[in-house]
Amino acid sequence: MKVSVVIPTYNNEGTIAAAVESAMAQRFEGGFEVIVVNDGSTDRTAEVLRGFGDRIKVVAQPNRGCAAARNTAARNSTGKYLAFLDADDEWLPEKLAKTVSTLEGDSNCGLAYSDAAAVESRGAPRNHAYIPAAYSREPSLDDLLREWWWILPSAAVMRRSIFDRCGGFAEEFGPRGYGGSDVLMWIRARDRAPFRFVPEQLVRYQVSDLPGYLAKRMPNFPGGPNEGGPDSRARSLVQGEEILIRLVRREYGRRARGLISNHRAKQVEMLTVAGMLAINQGKARFARDCYLEALKRRPLQLKLPFRLAWTLVPSSLAGPIAAVLPRRIARALCGPPAI
Repeated sequence: MKVSVVIPTYNNEGTIAAAVESAMAQRFEGGFEVIVVNDGSTDRTAEVLRGFGDRIKVVAQPNRGCAAARNTAARNSTGKYLAFLDADDEWLPEKLAKTVSTLEGDSNCGLAYSDAAAVESRGAPRNHAYIPAAYSREPSLDDLLREWWWILPSAAVMRRSIFDRCGGFAEEFGPRGYGGSDVLMWIRARDRAPFRFVPEQLVRYQVSDLPGYLAKRMPNFPGGPNEGGPDSRARSLVQGEEILIRLVRREYGRRARGLISNHRAKQVEMLTVAGMLAINQGKARFARDCYLEALKRRPLQLKLPFRLAWTLVPSSLAGPIAAVLPRRIARALCGPPAI
């Protein structure tokens, strides 16, 4: 078996079938297997996967997060290469053939990845490539330690020997450490071998704007705006970023200060947007927590103190005051964030 297709899934009943079908439809003669790890789904995901019968291998485990699910798939696979596919993305039929041939043609290459076509959640194309022109090249290790790089997991195929040398994905990220484990994996892999970039859109990548992403994630966090308990903590929204910063600093020190600064800024953006969503929903306590966490990371950001103060205004007064404020200021205080 030349390639093992690795698909982690958690509550993706609406998209998992299309993802698996796109993997099964590959025009690839080298031989491949599809391993899906059901990471504790509570919806109909397991039922959908049963419909594929023995054409795929399904492994079920308690909810441990995407990194652990990918590692489980790797342990249950036999391929020389590992091709990653997220449960809400799809491959074009030539995806495996073109990325694997790139790896086969360069024995020094540890990972090959392609561009992707960005689509809306309902499948409508955004009419642009996922990767900006300035990033349409192979990154150096210094590039990856300076800033976040546009390597989509669903676009990447990795040599198993490199995956093993990296120790797999870091499972410290857990079930709520969104987005950080793949960034760390690419850094570790690039530290061990060069990458190759295939400048073709071989993946259909489902994108969502940041407000939409956070609106979907926020109810799933302990102490989130739907709980309102004494242990409410907005920092759980940026847990993945916090773990990534800690691990990158431990492994690469000052060399990674650019990437760390990049992700601190991302944390502040996420917390600010989450705060605006929460205040717009009448969840002032959670909004306050978001703004306080953002201020810890960027104490000199001018708008944050005003947004924080607004969370202390009684709801009976907030509406009348907002009505006489300029629209732009009222929107900045009351949300929702502009989309």
